[in-house]
Amino acid sequence: MTAFSIHRFAIRLLFALLISPAVALPCCAQDAAALPCFAQDTDASPSEKADRAEPKSPDVSQRETKFEQSMRNVTMVGYFTASDQPAGKLSEERYVIDKVVKDEGENWVFHARIQYGKHDVPVRLKIPVKWAGDTPVISVTKLAVPLLGTFNARVLIYDGQYAGTWEGAGHGGQLFGRIEKNKAADNNATDDKAADDSATDDGAADDIATDNAEKPSPAKKGDAPE
Repeated sequence: MTAFSIHRFAIRLLFALLISPAVALPCCAQDAAALPCFAQDTDASPSEKADRAEPKSPDVSQRETKFEQSMRNVTMVGYFTASDQPAGKLSEERYVIDKVVKDEGENWVFHARIQYGKHDVPVRLKIPVKWAGDTPVISVTKLAVPLLGTFNARVLIYDGQYAGTWEGAGHGGQLFGRIEKNKAADNNATDDKAADDSATDDGAADDIATDNAEKPSPAKKGDAPE
């Protein structure tokens, strides 16, 4: 065979390899039964595959129920920093939350009282809550809060604590704190005190009435002495 014939044969063979699906390279044009390659995992055991798999997010309804219960009748008590204040200065803040209610999409309605400095503002705010796995993250952008202004914030809530960042009115900073259950006993004590005060007032009124009944009426001018 001449060199020309060999060259022509090689060209034909290469052409046949390129157009024939029966001899295509493994893992490119064949199905999952082809030879092992990087896209397959035939050697791994089921337990190994489970270990490598990404952890599944908790059930959506379960995590939302947990969030709703954890934010019922609570107070977020903590501190915040502000970029227009001296470095390291912490200011107290309190967010009294009666309840949170799931709205449409990612939105939740917060029934709350925002307390900081001399401010104490009852509000009902529609706030987006996003999720990092099982962890809720309050995510607001240009949220208008009555009497206070417009704010941006990202606040993570986990295991009775919160932390995040805030920005508004040309300044911003960080915030952090804990989430405390409001004590129903405090309200009951207030009601009991009011009831006791009322009872005391009623008792005092009764004493005054009794004293008046026992006192002799003063003599009138002109009455003859006995």
